[in-house]
Amino acid sequence: MVLDAKFFVFILFNALSTCFSLQWSVGFIFKAFLYSFIWLFIIYYAISFIKNRFITESLKSFILFLGIVFSCIDIFGSYYFHLPLSNELGNILFTTYYKESLEFFHAYVYPHWYFVIGLILIAIGSLKLFSFIPNKPVPLKIASILSVLFLIVEMPHTIKTIKKYKEDEALLNADGTIKYIALAKGAYYFWRNISSLRESNNSSQALENASYPKDYLVKNTGNIDNVVLIFGESLNRNFMGVYGYQTPTTPYLSALKEKGSLLVFDNVISPAFYTDKSFTMLLTYANRDNLNQKAWYQFKNLAHILKLSDYKSAWITSQGYGLMWGNSYYQVAKHFDTYIENDKPYDENLATLFKRYYNNERERE
Repeated sequence: MVLDAKFFVFILFNALSTCFSLQWSVGFIFKAFLYSFIWLFIIYYAISFIKNRFITESLKSFILFLGIVFSCIDIFGSYYFHLPLSNELGNILFTTYYKESLEFFHAYVYPHWYFVIGLILIAIGSLKLFSFIPNKPVPLKIASILSVLFLIVEMPHTIKTIKKYKEDEALLNADGTIKYIALAKGAYYFWRNISSLRESNNSSQALENASYPKDYLVKNTGNIDNVVLIFGESLNRNFMGVYGYQTPTTPYLSALKEKGSLLVFDNVISPAFYTDKSFTMLLTYANRDNLNQKAWYQFKNLAHILKLSDYKSAWITSQGYGLMWGNSYYQVAKHFDTYIENDKPYDENLATLFKRYYNNERERE
Protein backbone atom coordinates (compact mmCIF):
# COMPACT_ATOMS: atom_id res chain seq x y z
CA MET A 1 0.00 0.00 0.00
CA VAL A 2 1.45 3.35 -1.10
CA LEU A 3 0.34 6.82 0.03
CA ASP A 4 1.13 8.67 -3.18
CA ALA A 5 0.95 12.32 -4.26
CA LYS A 6 -2.77 11.95 -5.10
CA PHE A 7 -3.45 10.97 -1.50
CA PHE A 8 -1.89 14.13 -0.06
CA VAL A 9 -3.31 16.49 -2.70
CA PHE A 10 -6.81 15.22 -1.91
CA ILE A 11 -6.28 16.00 1.78
CA LEU A 12 -4.74 19.39 0.94
CA PHE A 13 -7.73 20.53 -1.14
CA ASN A 14 -10.20 19.20 1.39
CA ALA A 15 -8.48 21.18 4.16
CA LEU A 16 -8.26 24.22 1.86
CA SER A 17 -12.02 24.17 1.27
CA THR A 18 -12.70 24.38 5.01
CA CYS A 19 -10.61 27.56 5.22
CA PHE A 20 -13.40 29.34 3.28
CA SER A 21 -16.20 27.85 5.38
CA LEU A 22 -18.49 30.06 7.45
CA GLN A 23 -17.69 27.67 10.32
CA TRP A 24 -13.97 28.31 9.89
CA SER A 25 -11.82 27.58 12.91
CA VAL A 26 -8.55 25.82 13.64
CA GLY A 27 -10.47 22.90 15.14
CA PHE A 28 -12.71 22.62 12.06
CA ILE A 29 -9.71 22.56 9.72
CA PHE A 30 -7.98 19.96 11.90
CA LYS A 31 -11.07 17.72 11.81
CA ALA A 32 -11.27 18.12 8.02
CA PHE A 33 -7.63 17.06 7.75
CA LEU A 34 -8.03 14.17 10.21
CA TYR A 35 -11.26 12.70 8.83
CA SER A 36 -10.17 12.98 5.20
CA PHE A 37 -6.90 11.25 6.11
CA ILE A 38 -8.67 8.44 7.98
CA TRP A 39 -11.27 7.65 5.32
CA LEU A 40 -8.91 8.03 2.38
CA PHE A 41 -6.45 5.74 4.15
CA ILE A 42 -9.19 3.11 4.52
CA ILE A 43 -10.14 3.49 0.84
CA TYR A 44 -6.51 3.19 -0.26
CA TYR A 45 -6.20 0.07 1.91
CA ALA A 46 -9.21 -1.49 0.17
CA ILE A 47 -7.88 -0.51 -3.26
CA SER A 48 -4.51 -2.10 -2.47
CA PHE A 49 -6.09 -5.55 -2.77
CA ILE A 50 -6.80 -4.91 -6.47
CA LYS A 51 -3.90 -6.40 -8.39
CA ASN A 52 -4.50 -4.60 -11.68
CA ARG A 53 -2.35 -1.43 -11.57
CA PHE A 54 -4.37 0.35 -14.25
CA ILE A 55 -7.59 -0.08 -12.27
CA THR A 56 -6.02 1.02 -8.98
CA GLU A 57 -4.47 4.15 -10.48
CA SER A 58 -7.70 4.96 -12.32
CA LEU A 59 -9.68 4.69 -9.09
CA LYS A 60 -7.21 6.92 -7.24
CA SER A 61 -7.29 9.50 -10.04
CA PHE A 62 -11.10 9.44 -10.09
CA ILE A 63 -11.29 9.95 -6.33
CA LEU A 64 -8.79 12.81 -6.54
CA PHE A 65 -10.68 14.42 -9.43
CA LEU A 66 -14.02 14.33 -7.58
CA GLY A 67 -12.36 15.53 -4.39
CA ILE A 68 -10.83 18.55 -6.14
CA VAL A 69 -14.04 19.37 -8.05
CA PHE A 70 -16.25 19.34 -4.96
CA SER A 71 -13.62 21.19 -2.92
CA CYS A 72 -13.40 23.91 -5.60
CA ILE A 73 -17.20 24.24 -5.74
CA ASP A 74 -17.19 24.60 -1.96
CA ILE A 75 -14.42 27.22 -2.10
CA PHE A 76 -15.94 29.25 -4.96
CA GLY A 77 -19.47 29.20 -3.53
CA SER A 78 -18.33 30.11 -0.01
CA TYR A 79 -15.96 32.88 -1.10
CA TYR A 80 -18.14 34.71 -3.63
CA PHE A 81 -21.69 33.98 -2.49
CA HIS A 82 -21.45 32.74 1.12
CA LEU A 83 -23.14 29.63 -0.26
CA PRO A 84 -20.99 26.57 0.46
CA LEU A 85 -21.55 23.07 -0.82
CA SER A 86 -25.07 22.35 0.44
CA ASN A 87 -28.42 20.84 -0.41
CA GLU A 88 -29.66 24.30 -1.45
CA LEU A 89 -26.75 24.76 -3.84
CA GLY A 90 -27.45 21.32 -5.30
CA ASN A 91 -31.10 22.21 -5.75
CA ILE A 92 -30.17 25.44 -7.54
CA LEU A 93 -27.83 23.57 -9.90
CA PHE A 94 -30.44 20.89 -10.65
CA THR A 95 -33.42 23.22 -11.19
CA THR A 96 -31.78 26.14 -12.99
CA TYR A 97 -32.46 26.53 -16.69
CA TYR A 98 -29.34 25.82 -18.74
CA LYS A 99 -29.38 29.27 -20.38
CA GLU A 100 -29.32 30.92 -16.97
CA SER A 101 -26.44 28.66 -15.96
CA LEU A 102 -24.50 29.83 -19.00
CA GLU A 103 -25.26 33.45 -18.09
CA PHE A 104 -24.00 32.73 -14.58
CA PHE A 105 -20.71 31.45 -15.98
CA HIS A 106 -20.38 34.55 -18.16
CA ALA A 107 -21.22 36.93 -15.33
CA TYR A 108 -19.41 35.37 -12.36
CA VAL A 109 -17.04 32.58 -13.34
CA TYR A 110 -15.35 34.01 -16.44
CA PRO A 111 -14.58 37.41 -14.78
CA HIS A 112 -12.87 35.48 -11.97
CA TRP A 113 -10.87 33.27 -14.28
CA TYR A 114 -7.73 34.03 -12.27
CA PHE A 115 -9.35 32.39 -9.23
CA VAL A 116 -10.16 29.24 -11.23
CA ILE A 117 -6.71 29.20 -12.85
CA GLY A 118 -5.15 29.65 -9.41
CA LEU A 119 -6.92 26.56 -8.07
CA ILE A 120 -5.87 24.56 -11.13
CA LEU A 121 -2.24 25.67 -10.69
CA ILE A 122 -2.37 24.74 -6.99
CA ALA A 123 -3.61 21.26 -7.96
CA ILE A 124 -0.92 20.77 -10.60
CA GLY A 125 1.82 22.32 -8.47
CA SER A 126 0.99 20.30 -5.38
CA LEU A 127 0.85 17.08 -7.41
CA LYS A 128 4.27 17.89 -8.82
CA LEU A 129 5.63 18.86 -5.40
CA PHE A 130 4.41 15.72 -3.63
CA SER A 131 5.69 13.57 -6.49
CA PHE A 132 9.25 14.56 -5.50
CA ILE A 133 8.72 12.89 -2.12
CA PRO A 134 9.72 9.22 -2.33
CA ASN A 135 6.73 6.91 -2.01
CA LYS A 136 7.51 4.48 0.76
CA PRO A 137 5.13 1.51 0.84
CA VAL A 138 3.20 0.98 4.07
CA PRO A 139 3.58 -2.66 5.11
CA LEU A 140 0.31 -4.54 4.69
CA LYS A 141 0.31 -5.63 8.34
CA ILE A 142 0.64 -2.04 9.62
CA ALA A 143 -1.93 -0.81 7.07
CA SER A 144 -4.35 -3.52 8.24
CA ILE A 145 -3.90 -2.63 11.91
CA LEU A 146 -4.33 1.11 11.25
CA SER A 147 -7.40 0.55 9.06
CA VAL A 148 -9.03 -1.57 11.76
CA LEU A 149 -8.22 1.04 14.41
CA PHE A 150 -9.57 3.83 12.20
CA LEU A 151 -12.78 1.87 11.61
CA ILE A 152 -13.18 1.22 15.33
CA VAL A 153 -12.82 4.95 16.01
CA GLU A 154 -15.08 6.05 13.15
CA MET A 155 -17.73 3.33 13.17
CA PRO A 156 -19.70 4.75 16.14
CA HIS A 157 -19.83 8.16 14.41
CA THR A 158 -20.88 6.52 11.12
CA ILE A 159 -23.64 4.43 12.73
CA LYS A 160 -24.90 7.47 14.65
CA THR A 161 -24.99 9.54 11.45
CA ILE A 162 -26.77 6.84 9.41
CA LYS A 163 -29.30 6.35 12.22
CA LYS A 164 -29.91 10.10 12.31
CA TYR A 165 -30.60 10.21 8.57
CA LYS A 166 -32.97 7.23 8.78
CA GLU A 167 -34.91 8.77 11.65
CA ASP A 168 -35.15 12.15 9.95
CA GLU A 169 -35.63 11.82 6.19
CA ALA A 170 -36.08 15.58 5.94
CA LEU A 171 -32.55 16.20 7.23
CA LEU A 172 -31.01 18.37 4.54
CA ASN A 173 -27.57 19.28 5.80
CA ALA A 174 -24.67 16.86 5.90
CA ASP A 175 -23.91 15.84 9.44
CA GLY A 176 -21.25 13.94 11.34
CA THR A 177 -18.00 13.12 9.56
CA ILE A 178 -19.60 13.91 6.19
CA LYS A 179 -19.59 17.66 6.74
CA TYR A 180 -15.78 17.70 7.04
CA ILE A 181 -15.09 15.99 3.70
CA ALA A 182 -16.00 17.87 0.51
CA LEU A 183 -16.25 14.70 -1.58
CA ALA A 184 -18.60 13.08 0.95
CA LYS A 185 -20.74 16.23 1.11
CA GLY A 186 -20.88 16.49 -2.66
CA ALA A 187 -21.84 12.83 -3.07
CA TYR A 188 -24.53 13.14 -0.38
CA TYR A 189 -26.12 16.26 -1.85
CA PHE A 190 -25.89 14.83 -5.37
CA TRP A 191 -27.71 11.70 -4.18
CA ARG A 192 -30.38 13.79 -2.43
CA ASN A 193 -31.05 15.83 -5.57
CA ILE A 194 -31.10 12.77 -7.79
CA SER A 195 -33.69 11.35 -5.39
CA SER A 196 -35.66 14.59 -5.62
CA LEU A 197 -36.04 14.01 -9.38
CA ARG A 198 -38.40 11.15 -8.49
CA GLU A 199 -40.44 13.66 -6.50
CA SER A 200 -40.39 15.90 -9.58
CA ASN A 201 -41.96 13.08 -11.57
CA ASN A 202 -44.66 12.67 -8.91
CA SER A 203 -45.47 16.38 -8.92
CA SER A 204 -45.61 16.45 -12.72
CA GLN A 205 -48.11 13.58 -12.81
CA ALA A 206 -50.18 15.03 -9.97
CA LEU A 207 -50.49 18.40 -11.70
CA GLU A 208 -51.42 16.71 -14.98
CA ASN A 209 -54.31 14.96 -13.23
CA ALA A 210 -55.39 17.89 -11.06
CA SER A 211 -59.04 18.92 -11.33
CA TYR A 212 -61.21 21.11 -9.11
CA PRO A 213 -65.02 21.01 -8.79
CA LYS A 214 -66.78 23.64 -10.88
CA ASP A 215 -68.47 25.13 -7.84
CA TYR A 216 -65.10 25.65 -6.12
CA LEU A 217 -64.76 29.15 -7.57
CA VAL A 218 -67.29 31.97 -7.21
CA LYS A 219 -66.78 34.20 -10.25
CA ASN A 220 -66.62 37.96 -9.82
CA THR A 221 -68.61 39.78 -12.50
CA GLY A 222 -66.66 43.01 -11.96
CA ASN A 223 -64.99 45.04 -14.70
CA ILE A 224 -61.34 44.08 -14.12
CA ASP A 225 -60.42 43.09 -17.68
CA ASN A 226 -56.73 42.29 -17.21
CA VAL A 227 -54.51 41.23 -14.36
CA VAL A 228 -50.72 41.24 -14.79
CA LEU A 229 -48.63 39.42 -12.20
CA ILE A 230 -44.87 40.08 -12.39
CA PHE A 231 -42.32 37.88 -10.63
CA GLY A 232 -38.88 39.46 -10.21
CA GLU A 233 -36.83 36.30 -9.97
CA SER A 234 -33.46 36.85 -8.23
CA LEU A 235 -34.52 40.45 -7.49
CA ASN A 236 -33.01 41.97 -4.34
CA ARG A 237 -34.76 44.89 -2.63
CA ASN A 238 -31.35 46.22 -1.52
CA PHE A 239 -30.75 47.29 -5.13
CA MET A 240 -34.22 48.71 -5.91
CA GLY A 241 -34.73 52.46 -6.06
CA VAL A 242 -38.32 52.08 -4.87
CA TYR A 243 -36.90 50.71 -1.60
CA GLY A 244 -34.39 53.54 -1.14
CA TYR A 245 -31.42 52.40 -3.23
CA GLN A 246 -29.63 55.60 -4.39
CA THR A 247 -29.23 54.54 -8.03
CA PRO A 248 -32.58 54.94 -9.87
CA THR A 249 -32.93 51.27 -10.83
CA THR A 250 -36.76 51.29 -10.67
CA PRO A 251 -37.84 54.70 -12.09
CA TYR A 252 -41.36 53.64 -13.07
CA LEU A 253 -42.16 52.01 -9.73
CA SER A 254 -40.60 54.93 -7.87
CA ALA A 255 -42.78 57.39 -9.81
CA LEU A 256 -45.91 55.38 -8.98
CA LYS A 257 -44.92 55.36 -5.31
CA GLU A 258 -44.50 59.16 -5.29
CA LYS A 259 -47.97 59.55 -6.82
CA GLY A 260 -49.46 57.30 -4.17
CA SER A 261 -50.47 54.78 -6.84
CA LEU A 262 -48.28 51.95 -5.59
CA LEU A 263 -48.64 49.92 -2.42
CA VAL A 264 -45.13 49.00 -1.25
CA PHE A 265 -44.71 46.27 1.34
CA ASP A 266 -41.80 46.91 3.68
CA ASN A 267 -41.91 43.85 5.92
CA VAL A 268 -42.01 40.74 3.74
CA ILE A 269 -39.90 37.60 4.15
CA SER A 270 -39.41 35.20 1.26
CA PRO A 271 -40.43 31.59 2.04
CA ALA A 272 -37.09 30.40 0.62
CA PHE A 273 -33.91 31.96 -0.72
CA TYR A 274 -33.88 30.09 -4.03
CA THR A 275 -36.39 30.21 -6.85
CA ASP A 276 -37.66 26.65 -7.10
CA LYS A 277 -38.63 26.35 -3.43
CA SER A 278 -40.18 29.83 -3.34
CA PHE A 279 -42.46 29.12 -6.29
CA THR A 280 -43.90 26.01 -4.65
CA MET A 281 -45.53 28.48 -2.24
CA LEU A 282 -46.01 31.48 -4.52
CA LEU A 283 -48.11 29.59 -7.08
CA THR A 284 -50.07 27.37 -4.68
CA TYR A 285 -51.84 27.53 -1.33
CA ALA A 286 -48.85 25.79 0.24
CA ASN A 287 -46.93 27.68 2.90
CA ARG A 288 -44.39 27.11 5.65
CA ASP A 289 -47.12 26.11 8.10
CA ASN A 290 -48.92 23.48 6.04
CA LEU A 291 -46.16 21.95 3.91
CA ASN A 292 -45.61 19.31 6.57
CA GLN A 293 -49.17 18.06 5.96
CA LYS A 294 -48.84 17.22 2.27
CA ALA A 295 -46.66 17.90 -0.77
CA TRP A 296 -46.80 21.33 -2.41
CA TYR A 297 -48.30 20.00 -5.65
CA GLN A 298 -51.29 18.58 -3.77
CA PHE A 299 -52.46 22.10 -2.91
CA LYS A 300 -54.61 24.08 -5.32
CA ASN A 301 -52.51 26.11 -7.76
CA LEU A 302 -52.92 29.30 -9.76
CA ALA A 303 -52.99 27.70 -13.22
CA HIS A 304 -55.90 25.37 -12.48
CA ILE A 305 -57.83 28.03 -10.56
CA LEU A 306 -57.59 30.34 -13.58
CA LYS A 307 -59.04 27.59 -15.76
CA LEU A 308 -62.25 27.83 -13.71
CA SER A 309 -62.51 31.59 -14.30
CA ASP A 310 -63.35 33.55 -17.43
CA TYR A 311 -59.76 34.76 -17.74
CA LYS A 312 -57.41 33.55 -20.44
CA SER A 313 -54.05 32.87 -18.83
CA ALA A 314 -50.56 33.29 -20.28
CA TRP A 315 -47.16 32.62 -18.76
CA ILE A 316 -44.32 34.63 -20.34
CA THR A 317 -40.92 33.79 -18.96
CA SER A 318 -37.16 33.77 -19.28
CA GLN A 319 -36.96 30.74 -17.00
CA GLY A 320 -36.95 27.28 -18.56
CA TYR A 321 -37.76 23.87 -17.20
CA GLY A 322 -34.50 22.80 -15.52
CA LEU A 323 -33.89 19.04 -15.64
CA MET A 324 -36.06 16.01 -16.40
CA TRP A 325 -39.71 16.82 -15.55
CA GLY A 326 -38.93 20.44 -14.81
CA ASN A 327 -38.77 22.71 -11.78
CA SER A 328 -41.83 23.71 -9.76
CA TYR A 329 -42.64 26.94 -11.60
CA TYR A 330 -42.39 25.28 -15.02
CA GLN A 331 -44.65 22.43 -13.91
CA VAL A 332 -47.37 24.92 -12.90
CA ALA A 333 -46.70 27.36 -15.76
CA LYS A 334 -47.19 24.78 -18.51
CA HIS A 335 -50.84 24.44 -17.41
CA PHE A 336 -51.57 28.06 -18.33
CA ASP A 337 -53.56 28.50 -21.55
CA THR A 338 -50.49 29.94 -23.28
CA TYR A 339 -46.84 29.35 -22.45
CA ILE A 340 -44.29 31.71 -24.06
CA GLU A 341 -40.56 31.40 -23.49
CA ASN A 342 -38.25 34.36 -24.04
CA ASP A 343 -36.04 33.73 -27.07
CA LYS A 344 -33.73 36.67 -26.29
CA PRO A 345 -30.95 36.81 -23.68
CA TYR A 346 -32.39 39.84 -21.86
CA ASP A 347 -35.51 40.20 -19.71
CA GLU A 348 -36.45 43.48 -21.44
CA ASN A 349 -37.79 41.35 -24.28
CA LEU A 350 -40.54 40.04 -21.98
CA ALA A 351 -42.37 43.38 -22.36
CA THR A 352 -42.27 42.99 -26.15
CA LEU A 353 -43.60 39.43 -25.93
CA PHE A 354 -46.37 40.58 -23.60
CA LYS A 355 -47.44 43.39 -25.96
CA ARG A 356 -47.43 40.98 -28.89
CA TYR A 357 -49.54 38.45 -27.01
CA TYR A 358 -51.95 41.15 -25.78
CA ASN A 359 -52.43 42.64 -29.26
CA ASN A 360 -52.99 39.19 -30.80
CA GLU A 361 -55.65 38.40 -28.22
CA ARG A 362 -57.42 41.72 -28.85
CA GLU A 363 -57.49 41.04 -32.58
CA ARG A 364 -59.16 37.68 -31.97
CA GLU A 365 -61.97 39.28 -29.95
